[in-house]
Amino acid sequence: LLIDFAGDASHELRTPLTVIKGYLELGKNSSSTLNNPETINRLLQESNRMERTISQLLEVFEIESLPSINLKNIDLSKYLNNKIDILKETNTKRDVTGKIEGQLKVLANEELLEKIFGNIFSNIYRHTKDDVKVRVSASHESNSLTIIVEDAGPGIKDVEMARLFSRFDKSRSRSSGGSGLGLSILGAAVSKLGGEVEFGSSDLGGLKVVLTLPAIND
Repeated sequence: LLIDFAGDASHELRTPLTVIKGYLELGKNSSSTLNNPETINRLLQESNRMERTISQLLEVFEIESLPSINLKNIDLSKYLNNKIDILKETNTKRDVTGKIEGQLKVLANEELLEKIFGNIFSNIYRHTKDDVKVRVSASHESNSLTIIVEDAGPGIKDVEMARLFSRFDKSRSRSSGGSGLGLSILGAAVSKLGGEVEFGSSDLGGLKVVLTLPAIND
């Protein structure tokens, strides 16, 4: 798995590096090339892409190496209701509904929760229109918590669904200028909490994200 990951990372970093090297070679033969504002802008864009990719690569490894002693009892109900309130306040055109059971407790920390739900809600912001409906629910059953986030956006085709956790999946990275590591970060954080995440189609018409996390039973 590490070899595959390193191979994917090398491939993704090689692309902007090739562009940068190409422009520098042109500049060596023609000084006017590097004086062109468009060329400088392109070099900066590719450099920023490399920087983001390296930063997110380190983020994945940091999550996987995070010691469990840093986890604590978190009120997930309060956390999710706050996230829903922020979504409503910043997306006034959306029909946002939340059905969150009270007293949901999970062993986690704010940083890991933000990597999970920050990525989920960020995808809603980026990949759906600002008037698309969003539905969030969370419930407690036996020893686990189930959190479901759904939207009425365009959804994801079955063929793309199967590779959602593939690092650097170009169907969800290049078009938006990212590295495609967001869901890998989400997956690493969920795994660190001993949970699971699944993707499917919502009856709203868009994407459904189902998280299962171990519950703390008082």
